[in-house]
Amino acid sequence: MSKESPTTSRLPGMVQRVGAWTNHNMGAIAKVPGAFSLFRVIYNLLYPVSKAEVEFAKTLPRRQSAEIERLLIVNPQSWHSSLGTWKPAAGNYFFEIWQSAVERYGSGNVVLHEIEPGDVEWQKKVLDVIRESKPSHVLFQGEEDPNGDPFALTAFAAALGKFWDGQLIFLMYDSVYWWHIFKAENIARLYPQTSVHAIDRFPREIRHVLRKTGPGVLPTSKKTLAVLKRSAAWKAVPLEATQLTFVGSLYPDRIKQLKKFSDFGIDIEVNPHRVGRADRPTYEEYSAAIGHSWGTINLSRNHGMPSKHVKTRVLEAPLFGTVLFSDEKRLSSIIIPEDSFVYFRNKRDLARKVAYYRSHSQEYEALKSRGQARANSITGSIFWTVIEADARS
Repeated sequence: MSKESPTTSRLPGMVQRVGAWTNHNMGAIAKVPGAFSLFRVIYNLLYPVSKAEVEFAKTLPRRQSAEIERLLIVNPQSWHSSLGTWKPAAGNYFFEIWQSAVERYGSGNVVLHEIEPGDVEWQKKVLDVIRESKPSHVLFQGEEDPNGDPFALTAFAAALGKFWDGQLIFLMYDSVYWWHIFKAENIARLYPQTSVHAIDRFPREIRHVLRKTGPGVLPTSKKTLAVLKRSAAWKAVPLEATQLTFVGSLYPDRIKQLKKFSDFGIDIEVNPHRVGRADRPTYEEYSAAIGHSWGTINLSRNHGMPSKHVKTRVLEAPLFGTVLFSDEKRLSSIIIPEDSFVYFRNKRDLARKVAYYRSHSQEYEALKSRGQARANSITGSIFWTVIEADARS
């Protein structure tokens, strides 16, 4: 497709190791003055892009964002991937993105293409689909390198400008990670009609020339919600639904925070949907564990990063039927109004507010009702309305 970068053959193991080490230690690295600029330089040395292709990209017109007319969704996982099978209520993020797009834009305006694991010709196939379907927008999960090739997406971006002038949407789950930011910037250098949609926060570190939207949490389609409401896990409501829970991955910083709450006397049930530590719950079990809680906690820092972000649980908690207790207010209130969740500043504030709402059941029920009404009204649309706002700005 395009010339192989010399780094592709010379340093493949090194670039992967450096990238993994950087992401794993991001919390500590981010606190070092000047580290961001230094790591941008390191990234561009490890992942060089063709100067000739960059110069060609500068000749391409840069149009204003447009309304979504025809959408191509590129699914980077197999349909029976580790994220869940390709069906409602299975926990497959890209199924939910695709299904909610169909519900919003109509099935005739949404095209799905899947990159199969091990497919060395995935770039050619996606480019062929773009030529054939003529989408106005293409959405892809830019953080993932198909088949583990760190140069594949930049080569793909460089090829786009030869025949297409639509909008390429780089979906970013974790914009706190610098490696993802640098990759998005390089893709935009090769295809100017690139925008970033970050689900977790405002990715301000990205260069100003690159359009960006966010936060826009991952959607739960109406079809999935209907399946969940009929599921056995949702119907088996515990006799005593009074437990405050934390449902999520146990990163080291989260373990420390939960221990602080426990030592302070706040009783929190952690991941009640898991029988054992290694068990992977179904999405029905995960959602029911949230919904059956009296309240559930959102911890907004990822791997100890200095900036906070918004998790999809901010939407899921009220959607599945409980009250959200969040240690972050500004981003959460974009998704759910401040009168529909509980913000706490620290362990003492959390204990005080949990005690208050346990003794004021009417206020608790009103809070829960407001949150659930809001979540139900936006569950399949908020992901897309945030993207669409770019076209209206």
